[in-house]
Amino acid sequence: RLVCLSGANPLRLKRVFRDKMLVSKWQKEGGKVVSLDYAALEPRVILWLNAIRQGVKDRSPTTDLYQGIADTWLAGHGISREVIKTVILSLLYGASIGTIKLKLGNDMQHEQVRDLVLLIQEKFCLQELKRQLIYEATNNDNGKTMIFNAFGRPIFLDDVEEDGGNISSFLVNYWTQSTAVDVALLGFQKIFDRINSSEAVSEWIRPLGVLHDALLLDIHPMALHLIPKLVKLASE
Repeated sequence: RLVCLSGANPLRLKRVFRDKMLVSKWQKEGGKVVSLDYAALEPRVILWLNAIRQGVKDRSPTTDLYQGIADTWLAGHGISREVIKTVILSLLYGASIGTIKLKLGNDMQHEQVRDLVLLIQEKFCLQELKRQLIYEATNNDNGKTMIFNAFGRPIFLDDVEEDGGNISSFLVNYWTQSTAVDVALLGFQKIFDRINSSEAVSEWIRPLGVLHDALLLDIHPMALHLIPKLVKLASE
């Protein structure tokens, strides 16, 4: 995983600027540094795990998640993709209805925002997940304030308490981010295995590292045609 040990942190730059700083080893030949990540990973992970928990098939949109929700759950309501995306991500980050209303500005009335929030909470089972995490955080035998992501990896919350943070507002965010990262890493592992399975491929594709939920690859021009196959492999 890429980290910055000291000084200015270019990893925090917006992707459009950060990517300009990354130069391929094979730049003169036409090579490229490619960033592979998952679209709407966090909300997709929650919907996927909800489907598993309920013993049903995950029927969330397979292309644009937010537009798909606008066309299905909210068909005929005239609510834009951007509004839906803002509400979903804000709820996952622990925002209140009031905070979400401020983000949306004058696009929607307070009652409309409230109804949309309640619908998203219901569809994503967020209140149920929050109650489960609150119970888990306050009922463990090791003396630590902690929860576990969907893969059983512990998430320690003592630092949040020390900073005076309201843990219950952020539990879903911590759980979702941690679980989503593990899902991404499992997908990236498939790509690593494919690269290492062939000496020719490993010479043409160099993994540079993982940044947040994105995998950075330096790819020789002769291997650029493999990108769609790698994307499909990580999605299976």
